[in-house]
Amino acid sequence: MNKQTKILTSLNRYERKKNIPLALKAFANYQSRCGGSNDNTFLVVAGGWDPRVAENVEHEKELIKVAEEMKITDKVIFLKSISND
Repeated sequence: MNKQTKILTSLNRYERKKNIPLALKAFANYQSRCGGSNDNTFLVVAGGWDPRVAENVEHEKELIKVAEEMKITDKVIFLKSISND
């Protein structure tokens, strides 16, 4: 039987006021209840990011740490300033 890949997306700027950790926590909760490590579901966190903006750089590091603490780094993809293409 072939598993379908499921992609969940959080599209925001890399700013603390956007509360992206909430998306990470919700995804971790989903993984623990429904998916587990064998589940073919991924969370894509994408949005505006500028290396000249200290908050963007710091918050990205914080988000990666949250994902590590929740043991979901293999299921989370961080994309920064993606193009419209």
